[in-house]
Amino acid sequence: MLHTTLSLTLLTLFPLLMQAHDGPHGGELYCDGKHSHHAELCVDAKTGKATIYILDKKGKNEVPLTTKTISVKVKNVEPALEFKADKTKDGKSSQYVFTHPRFMSKLKPSDVKMEIVLVEGKPAVVFDPEHDDD
Repeated sequence: MLHTTLSLTLLTLFPLLMQAHDGPHGGELYCDGKHSHHAELCVDAKTGKATIYILDKKGKNEVPLTTKTISVKVKNVEPALEFKADKTKDGKSSQYVFTHPRFMSKLKPSDVKMEIVLVEGKPAVVFDPEHDDD
Protein backbone atom coordinates (compact mmCIF):
# COMPACT_ATOMS: atom_id res chain seq x y z
CA MET A 1 0.00 0.00 0.00
CA LEU A 2 2.78 2.43 0.93
CA HIS A 3 4.62 1.58 -2.31
CA THR A 4 1.50 2.32 -4.40
CA THR A 5 0.87 5.61 -2.59
CA LEU A 6 4.49 6.68 -2.98
CA SER A 7 4.46 5.76 -6.68
CA LEU A 8 1.27 7.74 -7.30
CA THR A 9 2.68 10.73 -5.41
CA LEU A 10 5.88 10.67 -7.46
CA LEU A 11 3.93 10.37 -10.71
CA THR A 12 1.83 13.35 -9.69
CA LEU A 13 4.83 15.48 -8.66
CA PHE A 14 7.19 14.45 -11.49
CA PRO A 15 5.97 17.09 -13.99
CA LEU A 16 6.33 19.77 -11.30
CA LEU A 17 9.85 18.65 -10.43
CA MET A 18 10.87 18.65 -14.08
CA GLN A 19 9.70 22.26 -14.46
CA ALA A 20 10.92 23.55 -11.10
CA HIS A 21 13.38 26.05 -12.61
CA ASP A 22 11.40 27.06 -15.67
CA GLY A 23 10.61 30.73 -15.93
CA PRO A 24 7.10 32.15 -16.14
CA HIS A 25 7.21 32.08 -19.96
CA GLY A 26 8.46 28.47 -20.08
CA GLY A 27 12.11 29.34 -20.69
CA GLU A 28 15.41 28.72 -18.93
CA LEU A 29 16.29 30.98 -15.99
CA TYR A 30 19.61 32.79 -15.65
CA CYS A 31 20.64 34.96 -12.70
CA ASP A 32 23.18 37.53 -11.69
CA GLY A 33 25.70 36.63 -8.98
CA LYS A 34 23.60 38.21 -6.23
CA HIS A 35 20.28 36.73 -7.40
CA SER A 36 18.83 40.25 -7.40
CA HIS A 37 17.59 39.82 -10.97
CA HIS A 38 16.81 36.94 -13.28
CA ALA A 39 16.70 36.68 -17.05
CA GLU A 40 14.58 34.10 -18.82
CA LEU A 41 15.64 32.83 -22.23
CA CYS A 42 12.79 31.58 -24.42
CA VAL A 43 13.68 30.06 -27.79
CA ASP A 44 11.45 29.27 -30.74
CA ALA A 45 13.46 26.48 -32.42
CA LYS A 46 11.32 26.63 -35.57
CA THR A 47 12.08 30.26 -36.37
CA GLY A 48 15.35 30.78 -34.46
CA LYS A 49 13.82 33.70 -32.58
CA ALA A 50 14.97 34.08 -28.98
CA THR A 51 13.44 36.37 -26.38
CA ILE A 52 15.02 37.38 -23.08
CA TYR A 53 12.68 38.53 -20.32
CA ILE A 54 14.21 40.53 -17.46
CA LEU A 55 12.67 39.34 -14.19
CA ASP A 56 12.73 40.21 -10.51
CA LYS A 57 14.78 38.43 -7.82
CA LYS A 58 12.16 35.69 -7.53
CA GLY A 59 12.17 35.09 -11.28
CA LYS A 60 8.43 35.75 -11.53
CA ASN A 61 7.63 39.31 -12.64
CA GLU A 62 9.04 41.34 -15.51
CA VAL A 63 11.27 44.30 -14.63
CA PRO A 64 11.75 46.97 -17.34
CA LEU A 65 15.24 48.42 -17.92
CA THR A 66 16.43 51.49 -19.80
CA THR A 67 19.18 49.55 -21.61
CA LYS A 68 18.55 49.24 -25.34
CA THR A 69 20.55 46.05 -25.99
CA ILE A 70 21.75 42.94 -24.17
CA SER A 71 24.98 41.26 -25.20
CA VAL A 72 24.70 37.46 -25.36
CA LYS A 73 27.59 35.09 -25.90
CA VAL A 74 26.55 31.78 -27.46
CA LYS A 75 28.91 28.84 -27.83
CA ASN A 76 30.23 28.53 -31.41
CA VAL A 77 28.82 31.94 -32.46
CA GLU A 78 31.07 34.95 -33.02
CA PRO A 79 30.73 37.83 -32.33
CA ALA A 80 28.39 38.16 -29.34
CA LEU A 81 24.74 38.67 -30.29
CA GLU A 82 23.09 42.00 -29.49
CA PHE A 83 19.49 41.44 -28.41
CA LYS A 84 17.40 44.57 -29.00
CA ALA A 85 14.71 45.99 -26.72
CA ASP A 86 11.19 45.01 -27.75
CA LYS A 87 7.81 46.40 -26.72
CA THR A 88 9.38 49.53 -25.25
CA LYS A 89 7.22 51.76 -23.08
CA ASP A 90 8.40 55.09 -21.63
CA GLY A 91 11.96 54.29 -22.76
CA LYS A 92 12.05 51.00 -20.85
CA SER A 93 11.72 47.36 -21.83
CA SER A 94 11.71 43.99 -20.08
CA GLN A 95 11.84 42.03 -23.34
CA TYR A 96 14.79 41.72 -25.73
CA VAL A 97 14.78 39.77 -29.01
CA PHE A 98 17.19 38.35 -31.59
CA THR A 99 16.81 35.81 -34.39
CA HIS A 100 19.73 33.55 -35.29
CA PRO A 101 20.03 30.07 -36.87
CA ARG A 102 21.94 28.82 -33.78
CA PHE A 103 18.67 29.01 -31.84
CA MET A 104 17.19 26.44 -34.22
CA SER A 105 19.48 23.70 -32.88
CA LYS A 106 19.91 22.06 -29.48
CA LEU A 107 21.19 24.53 -26.94
CA LYS A 108 22.32 23.77 -23.39
CA PRO A 109 21.86 26.50 -20.76
CA SER A 110 25.64 26.59 -20.24
CA ASP A 111 26.09 27.45 -23.96
CA VAL A 112 24.68 30.93 -23.25
CA LYS A 113 26.10 33.78 -21.16
CA MET A 114 24.39 37.16 -20.90
CA GLU A 115 25.87 40.55 -20.05
CA ILE A 116 23.17 42.97 -18.96
CA VAL A 117 23.40 46.62 -17.92
CA LEU A 118 20.90 46.76 -15.06
CA VAL A 119 21.59 50.39 -14.13
CA GLU A 120 22.53 52.93 -16.78
CA GLY A 121 26.11 54.15 -16.33
CA LYS A 122 27.14 51.02 -14.40
CA PRO A 123 29.08 48.06 -15.82
CA ALA A 124 27.24 45.12 -17.33
CA VAL A 125 26.43 42.23 -15.01
CA VAL A 126 27.05 38.64 -16.10
CA PHE A 127 24.06 36.29 -15.95
CA ASP A 128 24.74 32.55 -15.81
CA PRO A 129 22.28 29.62 -15.88
CA GLU A 130 20.52 29.28 -12.55
CA HIS A 131 20.82 25.48 -12.71
CA ASP A 132 23.15 22.96 -14.27
CA ASP A 133 22.43 21.61 -17.74
CA ASP A 134 19.59 19.10 -17.72
